Amino acid sequence: MRLTSTARRLALTPLLALATVSTGCSALTGGIGNDQVSGGGRPTGFVYTTLYNKGAVLEINAVQSRVEKDPILVGNGPRGLTMDPRGRQLFLYVVCELGNTVAVVDRRNRLVNRTISVGTRPYAMAIAPTGTKGFVTNTEDDTVSVIDIPTNTVVQTLSLNMPDVNTGLPGQTPTQRRLRPKGIATNATGSAVYVACEGGALVILQGNPGATTPSQGGTVGQIASYSAVRTVPLVGSVAPLNVAVATSSQGGDTVYVTDPRANRLFLLNSASAAAQAEVRDIQGSPYDVAVGRNAAGNPDSVYVTLESRDALQTFGLDLSPRDTAYRVEGRQPQAVEVSSLGTEVYVALAGSNNVAVFNRLNAGLGLPAVFNLQQLDPSFIAPTGDLALGGFLFN
Repeated sequence: MRLTSTARRLALTPLLALATVSTGCSALTGGIGNDQVSGGGRPTGFVYTTLYNKGAVLEINAVQSRVEKDPILVGNGPRGLTMDPRGRQLFLYVVCELGNTVAVVDRRNRLVNRTISVGTRPYAMAIAPTGTKGFVTNTEDDTVSVIDIPTNTVVQTLSLNMPDVNTGLPGQTPTQRRLRPKGIATNATGSAVYVACEGGALVILQGNPGATTPSQGGTVGQIASYSAVRTVPLVGSVAPLNVAVATSSQGGDTVYVTDPRANRLFLLNSASAAAQAEVRDIQGSPYDVAVGRNAAGNPDSVYVTLESRDALQTFGLDLSPRDTAYRVEGRQPQAVEVSSLGTEVYVALAGSNNVAVFNRLNAGLGLPAVFNLQQLDPSFIAPTGDLALGGFLFN
């Protein structure tokens, strides 16, 4: 295993008075958004990361390598981020855990233009690739809120609770099993939604992302309806956290779930008849997981942040180890995202207020560039959390 020890620091604008603090580090003058290959995606123009303690989202210009203006104020306890995949990617959705809301940020004016009330202690959100439906996990309610994205309204609230097996005592009433949903992801069509539950299970939802909601005073369309069709026990788990999906060209899904407290990764093939997910022991507190794609847009790799080892591990789609574990040049790597064109891997470093960027065009991942947020105005500083990547907005 190779752990690199030196990082390149990004060149930052004098306006922000940000300096590269590591002696001997070279600047990355080309910026951190350098997608070059084609495959149906968009070049990364901006990187967004949550500032949980400040109720804000930080916006980084990925090509010019600078922070844009002031943080965007969104609400209490911003936790999860996701980008509207439609067209120009005009809207950023921010899950505010302590406010029980989702803030919809208009990227053009950097303001919240709508606040959607969801359940208690929402954690994460996923939007179907069609851009029609969004899904929010509500940890304390054991529910998932289904949002109609064109209207930004909640159209369904799914309960994930289920009764446990009776103890066998006469007259015993089944108790409710707390699932505590956390991470969530959809497949390539949005017809299947996968929910990682801290209570030790993966819940699979199915439905029609293209279903329409009733129009005001007009013809009633097909109401969006998702249902929980399967609960897969994650045997040997302690507290499953995040989830990612790779959809093959044949349509089958492979689902990956992290469990940092158990030092385990779980893998489930949706086409398999196996009742249980496969398990891999991964030391280093595997925190978040993302799927990389090749130039043709097909899944080809899996990236996992190892929070307690300050590293990023690469895997094949079957979770066989690849290459090496790469040092992220910061502390507590948490969220990981792969650019839509598949050429860069972004990692949020919660323990050092940095964002590390790996270039997949290198042989292996090589050295990360590190966007250093530590020397921003002190009012900006708060642990970085989730990540979202957006393209440039053209008039």
